[in-house]
Amino acid sequence: MGPSNGVVMSVNVKNAAHAVTGALVLAVLVMSASPALAAERVPVYFSVSAKDMVGARFAHQIKERFRTSQNYEVVVREKDARFHIAILTMDPDDEGNQTVVSMVLSLENDQGYDYTYKHWIVTAGANRVSSMVDSMIASIDQDVQGFLKDLAAAASK
Repeated sequence: MGPSNGVVMSVNVKNAAHAVTGALVLAVLVMSASPALAAERVPVYFSVSAKDMVGARFAHQIKERFRTSQNYEVVVREKDARFHIAILTMDPDDEGNQTVVSMVLSLENDQGYDYTYKHWIVTAGANRVSSMVDSMIASIDQDVQGFLKDLAAAASK
């Protein structure tokens, strides 16, 4: 299998069980939301397992972009995060010229398991890592900011 031009597949978790769980999470968050939430940097925790070179580069670039962002703060303790981004990569053919990435955006839950918000499967050739990072950053930012906007709107009702 040769280097991929890059494929992004996004899976929204919206089945009935998750919808009920999501509604409960939203209710709890609305009760604890602060009015200044949108103006604050959003704390994000990363967990990464990237044993292949291309995947490690992808994970490092995503994390660094968040670290230097004005909207997000990368935290070192999971319990300090609002969102958790889990990244798992693998080289599908062990040739070192591409990676397959599974990336999950979860809402942090200090009472137990995190609530899965979105899951992406991404393939990227070594020459496409930066463009895939750009695409993923835009998608994550759109999802997080949309969620926070909805949360603020629900809190103001």
